Amino acid sequence: MFCHQAQAQAQFDRNNQALYRSSFVAEFLSGVLQPGILFFGNLVFVGVAIVGGLGIFSGQVSLGLLQAFVQYSRQLTQPMSQMSGLTDTVQSALASTERVFELLDAPEMGAEPEHPAELPTPRGHIVFENVTFR
Repeated sequence: MFCHQAQAQAQFDRNNQALYRSSFVAEFLSGVLQPGILFFGNLVFVGVAIVGGLGIFSGQVSLGLLQAFVQYSRQLTQPMSQMSGLTDTVQSALASTERVFELLDAPEMGAEPEHPAELPTPRGHIVFENVTFR
């Protein structure tokens, strides 16, 4: 139990590195996903505008129909963009639920004894031998 500091520090360092790697990947994906979705939405807008403009010049499409298509394309890509902005929140929620279930799955502490041992004459004097504290 005592002199466990080095082992605890090593375990903390391993857990900290694992958290750093997973957080880095999550932030990277979140940072790439939203601009990618926005780029896709703008690409759709440009495609609709070009094809619609050519249709207007040829007389096959009216200006009102082009405007409706532009609005519908925005209505299609806007929810995807909003959802991509929520990815970091969703990842955080999933990590939190994992921790909650880990806590719920932990074994329960044993019941305390009905008749605990009694110390005959307790003294407030503790001696540590061969232990170095920093």
